[in-house]
Amino acid sequence: MASDNATRVPLERTGIDSRTVVICGVSTLLALLTGFIAQALVGLIGLITNVAFYGRFSTAFVSPAGNTGHRRHRGRHYGAVRIEGNPRTRNS
Repeated sequence: MASDNATRVPLERTGIDSRTVVICGVSTLLALLTGFIAQALVGLIGLITNVAFYGRFSTAFVSPAGNTGHRRHRGRHYGAVRIEGNPRTRNS
């Protein structure tokens, strides 16, 4: 009976094996790729904002502090959005 208990001892394993290294490498590459995609999306937000509101092709963000409130700084679709408003607040 004592010999049965001796054979049931779990095998000793190392904490880091090749599978762990591969998973860490894949997760690092995925994190780098996700970071580049996030930067591209931030640039796209800047580009769309500049084209819509300022009429220029640039990804640089502009401070609204210089906006004096003139109609030309608001963009061509600003009035349509403002007139339409929130659909929940419209009188039916």
